[in-house]
Amino acid sequence: MIDRRRLIAALAVTPLLAGHAFAGPEPAVEIVDAYARATPPGAMSGAAYATLRSTGPADRLIGASSPAAAQVMIHENVETDGVMQMRHVPALDIPAGGETVLAPGGLHVMLMGLTGPLTEGESLEITFSFETSGEITATVPIRAFAAE
Repeated sequence: MIDRRRLIAALAVTPLLAGHAFAGPEPAVEIVDAYARATPPGAMSGAAYATLRSTGPADRLIGASSPAAAQVMIHENVETDGVMQMRHVPALDIPAGGETVLAPGGLHVMLMGLTGPLTEGESLEITFSFETSGEITATVPIRAFAAE
């Protein structure tokens, strides 16, 4: 004879276990110390910065998006023949147990086609896309332009 209480308990737990088994790995990257710089009215682009910290194996940042901009890309500042240029970086490695820093004057998140000014004291969302960790959305505070 089937014990109804055990059967009901088993049926109640099964979806929980199944959901856990197929949920995928926990993200192995943390987005820390993220911020964006405020922009003047009418500006069509802005920049954001963060530290991408691996809490496990190596990963790669392969893209980003934000409702605050039509296009979001990772750029780096490079000096060539005494002239500073920004170049698109298609992917960024985050070493296992290490970090990759996006900071003024170097690697950064470029927000192009802003939907409005980036105003000090407000925040915006940026979704970072990683090869292994998937998508991670960060709420990014907006600081005064001079703030580092």
